[in-house]
Amino acid sequence: MHGYDLDTTGIKFAKQNAADRGVAERVRFQVKDVAELSSKAKYDLAIVVEAVHDLSQPIEVLTAIRKILAPGACLIVADERVADTFTAPGDPVERIMYGFSMFACLPNGMADQPSVGTGTVMRASTLRDYAAKAGFKDVQVLPIEHQLLRFYRLTP
Repeated sequence: MHGYDLDTTGIKFAKQNAADRGVAERVRFQVKDVAELSSKAKYDLAIVVEAVHDLSQPIEVLTAIRKILAPGACLIVADERVADTFTAPGDPVERIMYGFSMFACLPNGMADQPSVGTGTVMRASTLRDYAAKAGFKDVQVLPIEHQLLRFYRLTP
C-alpha cells in the first residue's frame, strides 16, 4: 500500500501511525505530487479523503489517478457533504463549510496558480464534472451515511 501527500507533516503522522500499529513494513508513505505518478504503476484501488476541494488542479490529479488504476479498479473520493444546490441561509453543515472554505480551503487551493478555486463547498455536480473531464465514465454517490462527508465511487 502506498500513501502520497504533498504535506510533509501529514506524511510524518502517517508513518508514525503505521509504526504504532505494527504495519510499517506493509505500507509506504511519501511526500509526492500524485499528478506526477507514473502510469506504469497499477493500483486496484485509490482513495482520496477530503482533498479534491483543496486541489488547485483537481482535473489533472484525477486524470493521473485514473491512469494508475488497474482494469476493473476504482477511485473512492470522500469529500464534504454539502447540499446539492445553494439555498439561503443553508443548514448548519453548509454554513460551517462556507466558513472553512473562506478562511482555509479556498485560499489554500488558490495558493498555487493556475487554480480552479473550488473550496470546501464542492457540490456533487462539480465533482462529477471534474471526473468526466478527467476521463472517468461513471460517478456514483455511495450509500454511506455520514454527517459531514459524502462518498463517491469513480470508475474509468
